[in-house]
Amino acid sequence: MTPRSRGNIYLRGRVFWIRYQAPDPDTGYSKEYRESGGTEAEAKKLLRQRLGEVYTETFIGPERERVTVGELLDDYCEHLVLAGKKSIHRAPEGEGYRGAMMAQVKPLKDWFGALPGKKLSTKRIRKYIAARFQDMARATVKNEVAVLRAAFHLAKNEGRLREIPHFPGIKVNNARKVFYEPEEVEKIVKALPDPLNDLVQALYLTGRRKMELCGARWEWVDRTAGTLTIPDTKNGDPAIIPLEGRFGALIEKRWELHKVRLANGTRYLTPWIFHRRGKPVLEFAVAFNKARIAAGVPNKVVHDLRRTAIREFRRAGVEETVAMSMSGHRNRDVFRRYDITSVEDKREAMRATERYREVRA
Repeated sequence: MTPRSRGNIYLRGRVFWIRYQAPDPDTGYSKEYRESGGTEAEAKKLLRQRLGEVYTETFIGPERERVTVGELLDDYCEHLVLAGKKSIHRAPEGEGYRGAMMAQVKPLKDWFGALPGKKLSTKRIRKYIAARFQDMARATVKNEVAVLRAAFHLAKNEGRLREIPHFPGIKVNNARKVFYEPEEVEKIVKALPDPLNDLVQALYLTGRRKMELCGARWEWVDRTAGTLTIPDTKNGDPAIIPLEGRFGALIEKRWELHKVRLANGTRYLTPWIFHRRGKPVLEFAVAFNKARIAAGVPNKVVHDLRRTAIREFRRAGVEETVAMSMSGHRNRDVFRRYDITSVEDKREAMRATERYREVRA
C-alpha cells in the first residue's frame, strides 16, 4: 500500500477486499481498515468511496456505519434517562425501557429497527408517515417522527452519523376546544363513587394534571400554612396549591378519610390523599365514562377539566402568569415571569375563582 494511494484491493479466497488508512473516529489517530468488497469492481468502488470520505473528512468508519435505527433509538432513550426525563425509565429487569415515551419508540422500531441508520431516507420517512396516517391521529404520527428526528440529531452530534435525512413536517390542527359547564361537573361528581368523586372535583377546582393529584400524598400537605405542595411536576418545578374555598374543604374531608381499616380489623394511616382502601388511584377512565354517560354529559374527557379550570381562572380575572403557574403550564414567556408568582398570588386566585363560581351557581 503506497503512501500516495493510502489504500489497495486484494483477493482473499474468491472475494476482493479493500485495505486503507483512515483516522479513527474516536482517537483521531491513523488506523488500518479492512472491508469485504465483493467483486473486483465493487471493491474498487468501495475503496474510492472510503478514500473520498477520508479526503472530505466525512469518514466515520464501517463499524459506525452499520449502526441500526433501532440502536440509535436505544441511544436516544438512554440519553433521556440520563437527562432525568419522566416519560421514560429503564425496565426493572435491566433490559429495555418503559414509560410513556415508548409509545412513540415502539412503532419506529417495528418499522425501521433493523435498517442501517445511514440508509434512512426522506422517502422512507414519508412512506412511514403515509402508512401511519391510515390508523393513527396526525398528532401521534407527528410525535413519533419528532422522536426519530431527535434520535438522529443526537447521533450526528455524537459523531455516529455524518449526514442525516430531512424529516418532513406534519401540521396538526386538532386542538380540543371542549369545556365543562359547572352543572355538568356537579352531575358527574354525584355519579362517581368515593374517592373518584373528590378526585374529579379537585381536578376541576385546581386545573392540575391528573397524575399529580392521583399521586398526591399527605406529607405534601401543610394544614397550618394551608398549602398542598407537589414537589415534582411535569415541568420539573414544585407546585404549591393553596387550600382555599371548596378545595380546602375537600382536603379536610379527605383528611377525615385517611384512616384505613383492613379486613383483619387493623387500622393504619394511608399516605395517599385520594385512595381506594389505602392504595392510590392510578386509572379511572372507565368509571369516569360510566358516570359521564349516567349524568347525560356529552362526550368529554377528564383532561377537559383542566382546560375548563384555566378558562375559569381567566374569566375570574386571575392574571395569566398566576393562572398558568397554578395549572402548571409553562412557555418561554411565562417562564421568564415564573418566579414573581407568589403563594399569595395563587391564594388570591383561588379566592377570586371561588367568588366567580359562587356568582354562577
